[in-house]
Amino acid sequence: MDKPLACIEISSTGVRLLIGYEISGQPVVLYSKEENGDFINPDGTIKDADALIAALSKFHEIHDENAKWNINVKEVCLILPSCGLNVFTSKKTSTVVSASYTVDRIDINNVLAQVHKELPPQGNEVVDIIPDLFILDQGQTEKEPPIGKHSSSLSIDARVFVLPRSIANGYKTAVERAGYRIKQSAVAAYCYAELFRTYPEVPENYVLIDIGSRITTASVIGHHSPYGAINFSRGSESLTIKIAKSLNLSMDEARKLKETYGYDERRISYNPPIYVQKGGENPITVTQADLNAAISEWVDEYHIYLEQAIDRALHNVGNGKESLPLLITGGGAKCYGLLHLLERYFPSRVIRPIGPKSVGARENKWGPLLGLIMASSRYRGSLEDAGGNGVKSLSREEDGKSKKKGLFSRDNRDEDEI
Repeated sequence: MDKPLACIEISSTGVRLLIGYEISGQPVVLYSKEENGDFINPDGTIKDADALIAALSKFHEIHDENAKWNINVKEVCLILPSCGLNVFTSKKTSTVVSASYTVDRIDINNVLAQVHKELPPQGNEVVDIIPDLFILDQGQTEKEPPIGKHSSSLSIDARVFVLPRSIANGYKTAVERAGYRIKQSAVAAYCYAELFRTYPEVPENYVLIDIGSRITTASVIGHHSPYGAINFSRGSESLTIKIAKSLNLSMDEARKLKETYGYDERRISYNPPIYVQKGGENPITVTQADLNAAISEWVDEYHIYLEQAIDRALHNVGNGKESLPLLITGGGAKCYGLLHLLERYFPSRVIRPIGPKSVGARENKWGPLLGLIMASSRYRGSLEDAGGNGVKSLSREEDGKSKKKGLFSRDNRDEDEI
C-alpha cells in the first residue's frame, strides 16, 4: 500500500481534511476532520485569507488516541473549485527520446510540456491537463500513459482545465501560507467524476449538479471527465433563508425544519403542526403544508437559475444533450422532496441523487475529496508532469466536425509524516 494522501477542500462553510488511500479501485478513508468558517465569496474567491490560513493550520498536527494516530501533515493534495472553469482541447506531438524507441516518463513529460506552453486567456491559469488519448506510431491509441510501449513519436489529445487566476492562486497561496506543500491539485468537477466513474450504475455522460451551501455548479461530464462547468450563487442556504422569512423563523429553526421534514406532499386527513413557538404576542405554528409552500416557492425561482446554468454548460455539446441525466449531489441534495420538485421542470431528463459510498465518509460533502484520492493515487500523465511557460493561444472546441460526430469529442518521508 502507498503512503496515505492528505487531501484538503476549501468550501463555503469551512475547510475539510480527508486522509486515505486507494486500493482495488476504491478510496479507503483513514481520517477526516472539518473546521467550520465563512471563507468564500459567492463567486468562489477567498473572502478572509487570514481566517482561512488559521483554520488550515489546525490540520498540521493530528492526534487521535483511539486510533493511535500521531501525524504531522506537511504535504497535501488540494481541490480547486469549479467556479469559472473553462475546458479547452489541445493536440501535441513529440519525438521519443530513447534510442530503442521505448516510451518512458520523460516522453510523457515532453509532450505535456508542449501542451502547458500554450497561453490561456488573459486573467486565467492552467490548473490541470487531462489526457484523453496517447497516440503511438501507426495510429495505435492508449488511454493510460503508454510506458514501455515502442514508438518513434508520442502524440496526445488532452483537455486543458483553466480557472480564473484570482481563484487558482488564491487557494494555492492560502494553503502554502498555512505551511503545506501542494503535491497535486484538481478541480472539484474532475474529482467528482473520478469517484463516480467507479460506480457501475453511473453512465459515462451526464450533467452533475452540485448544490452547495451558497454556490450551485452544473458540470457537463462526458466519458467520465468534465467538459465544462457553470456556477451561480444559489444553494441550500438560500433555501433556509426563504423558509425563515416565509414562516417568520430564525435561521436555526428554519434549517432544522428543512433537514428534518423537507418537502412532503403525502396526503393525510390531519395536518398537525410540525413546529410551535408559544409566548409573545404572535405565537408561531408551522404545518407541513406551510413548509411545503415555502420550499416550492424557492424551487420556482431556483430552477430558473439552474436551467440557465445547464443550458450554458451544454452550449457546445452535440446532439443528444437534451436527454442527458441530471445527477444531484452536494449538501442541498439532502433536502427531502427537492428532487421530486425539480422533476417538474425537467420532464425530459432522468433526475437522481448520487453520493459517496465509502465507509467513514458517506455524506455528500466528502465526495470531491474521495475523488481526489482516486485521481492522486496513480500516474495519469497530467499537469504535475509538465512544466514551462507558454506563448501560444488555446482554442476552444466549438465549431468543428467533431462536434457533429457525437455527444462529446474525444520524495522520502518519515512514517509519521504525510
